[in-house]
Amino acid sequence: MRCPRCQFENMPGLDRCFQCGSALQAGPDPVEIQPPRMAGWKRLFRNLLRRGRGWHLIPETWRLPRLPEWFRNWTGESYLGILLSVIPGLAHLIQKRFGSVRRWIAIWAVMLLLAVCFFGGFGGMLFLGLALGAHAWIACNAGFFQEHENLAPRFTGIIAVSIVLYMLYGVVWRMALDRMNIVSGYSGVTVPFHQVDVGDFLLARHSVALPNNLQRGSLAAVNLRGVAGGRNHHLIGNRPVLQMVEIIGLPGERVELKDNQFRINGQTLDPEIYPVPGWLNKRSFSVTIPTGSYFVAAEYRGIRFTDQDIIRVSTISFNQIEGKAILRWSPVLKRGWIRDPE
Repeated sequence: MRCPRCQFENMPGLDRCFQCGSALQAGPDPVEIQPPRMAGWKRLFRNLLRRGRGWHLIPETWRLPRLPEWFRNWTGESYLGILLSVIPGLAHLIQKRFGSVRRWIAIWAVMLLLAVCFFGGFGGMLFLGLALGAHAWIACNAGFFQEHENLAPRFTGIIAVSIVLYMLYGVVWRMALDRMNIVSGYSGVTVPFHQVDVGDFLLARHSVALPNNLQRGSLAAVNLRGVAGGRNHHLIGNRPVLQMVEIIGLPGERVELKDNQFRINGQTLDPEIYPVPGWLNKRSFSVTIPTGSYFVAAEYRGIRFTDQDIIRVSTISFNQIEGKAILRWSPVLKRGWIRDPE
């Protein structure tokens, strides 16, 4: 039998070449040699590093920083997939298996849209939690699940990724609202004219020139911290820092409360548009609003204020006003634009 390597003629029946020792015949089954391939995201980073070095943007000696050993032992190589999955589906797109998460990405998008639609209420928190769960599953499916088959590490991974994503969502949401000059808060007053009740969630627009241009009857987002001299925890719906209140008195006007009705410079205001909060029932006082301040109406819990306390907590300076309410957002059935009384 001729050796395929050195062409030496060997005696029949030999398995190896007498001269060079090479195998004279293959086994009965073909042997497939498949060297391990680099993951898709690794190739992406490798190509970026090569281009950066070629364009002299990255020093030749620079290398990606190594993560702590305990973290690499727990996540393996999957942390890159989790990192890329900040944009849902990006890691799977690079891995060329986007089809495996198409439905999950659709679920995530729908849940996130519903969370925005119901923002400010229980429904918003519920749908946000579902969106976070779907996003965390997509991120872990980019490599973490493949490296950890047991339920305990998978569950721990989803919880950890969900917590990080929750903080990230909060930052992105605040940046988006700041970009649009939008602030939000719960109403601290019931105003039938505006179809607003205590606890409704409102959106307000911030403007630098706004504090000087509010009208009587406007609903404004006000920072009430420290207003009540340490008693601001008695505010109803005190979850947010901002509270929505109604503007009653303008700078320089004399505000009176008599017979459960507000009076401005001796003229009685319409109680449908300017209702007296419940905590002021059967109270009477009179005050002239100083320059740079407004007299506002907001609801407080059952606590007995003196006339001076009432004046102090109801007189708001311009620098405490964060925005003017423009939209009833929650509950959804009452959603609509808020307009000033004519």
